[in-house]
Amino acid sequence: MNNTIDKQWVSRKVQSLIAISEELISFLQTKQGEDGTIRITLKDLAAELKTSVPSATERLDRLIDFGLVRRIDSRSYQMVHTNLAQTPLTKIEELMQVVSDVPSSSYKQQAEALGISVEELEIVYGYFVLLLK
Repeated sequence: MNNTIDKQWVSRKVQSLIAISEELISFLQTKQGEDGTIRITLKDLAAELKTSVPSATERLDRLIDFGLVRRIDSRSYQMVHTNLAQTPLTKIEELMQVVSDVPSSSYKQQAEALGISVEELEIVYGYFVLLLK
């Protein structure tokens, strides 16, 4: 049994997630009011995205998890920022390279190699787990 992670698969998943997230960010920006608030129901969001309500909810929740969007209430959101490069998502591929190069590296060594704290590394691993779903 092969217990290795396919770096190309991870890269494709990360790029796909980035593309889907960027598409949603662009759409949400068109819905921002003058006060910066995005007002949309999940049903309307799903219709706009041509997907199911659970899928639209998952996509929006992902942006919230990434720290890009903040939920105000059940129908109102606020864009915090739009730069996915400022999220741990972009560190996943780098992490896979570090783990591939030095499989026995500790969390501390991995964090140092990535130039982040151990706490930030834990978040990167959390995002990696999201990819596996």
